Amino acid sequence: MQLNFVEIKAESDFKYYESFAVNIMDPEDFVSADELREMIANEEGKAWFVHVAAFSEPVAWCSISYNTISEIPGSVHVLGIGVSANHAHQGIGKSVLNWLIENNTTHVLTAAIKPENYSSSRLFKSAGFTNFGKQRAIPWDIWVKD
Repeated sequence: MQLNFVEIKAESDFKYYESFAVNIMDPEDFVSADELREMIANEEGKAWFVHVAAFSEPVAWCSISYNTISEIPGSVHVLGIGVSANHAHQGIGKSVLNWLIENNTTHVLTAAIKPENYSSSRLFKSAGFTNFGKQRAIPWDIWVKD
């Protein structure tokens, strides 16, 4: 399956992101459109819609932050990967994560995952991430790909 990544930039993109992401994300994991807009405006990260040729609407989104985990200076943090319910369990999340890895080869990648989120833990583990443990500031496990 060929995926096309389109960087989120325009005001309409943020509105669409919020309506799309709020329906598929755990409220505790959700990065609001305002937070995402501010992060991108301050060049602290990037976000993309993910398209598949057969569909006009995005099937997923992903984002990264250049604000690093304090224990891992210089890392790039995977803020989120969200796949629409209609396209779940088709390997899109894994393809998106692999794309993020391939396009961030000069940095250590990190992700914060709730310990009870077994599907995300399995996804990141299958991509070669290892569980670094908990960060002091948050109760989630930090996963690292170096």
